[in-house]
Amino acid sequence: AQFGDDICALSNALIGLGLSGTRVALIGENSYQWVLSYFAIVNSNITVVPLDKELGKDDILYFIKRSGAGTFIFSDTYKEEAAFVSESLPEILTVSYTDKGAGKKTLGELIRLGKEAVSAGRDLYSDTRIDRERVCSILFTSGTTGASKGVMLTHRCIASNIVAACENILYKEEDTLLSVLPIHHSYEDVGGIFSPILRGCTIAFCPSVKKLQSCFAAFKPTIM
Repeated sequence: AQFGDDICALSNALIGLGLSGTRVALIGENSYQWVLSYFAIVNSNITVVPLDKELGKDDILYFIKRSGAGTFIFSDTYKEEAAFVSESLPEILTVSYTDKGAGKKTLGELIRLGKEAVSAGRDLYSDTRIDRERVCSILFTSGTTGASKGVMLTHRCIASNIVAACENILYKEEDTLLSVLPIHHSYEDVGGIFSPILRGCTIAFCPSVKKLQSCFAAFKPTIM
């Protein structure tokens, strides 16, 4: 319920900022904030550009420019990279997870604005109609055979993969899945995030491979 309320609030804030139809770059570790941002973006008729958290500042700037993203949402870990992007692209809207000094906005501020809009009867998100053929994600390939390519994924494309995954993998409500693969990649999104959400699983986020042992002890996952 909290997830749904937060999506509604953040989406309303993004729509209120006039971001519908634009592109938003997103970078960060596997976390609730990343998944919240992703869902709020794509369900507001905005295209998400998920970036590899291992990228350096020059590559981050390159992919933001190449994708045409006008907004950059990032975890607090990337405040130096965000400052570099902001210096190079002064017009870009930067949104940090929690650090008020790192971006022009924070997720918390946007969620608060969105909740105020909903309370005032200005809920633009709930009535938003989604075009299934619309590109909701531009995912850059690793570039192992040349320059990275921006793969355009539609709502129908991703949704059909989620359904197929749930038909072939027995996700159960009582399961706890440990999310550890890079969250920007479509494999982790579909297999480790979206499909488990559809089936009502618990998702536990592992910040790095180094933390695997402690995550096993803390979360006792049944799926990985």
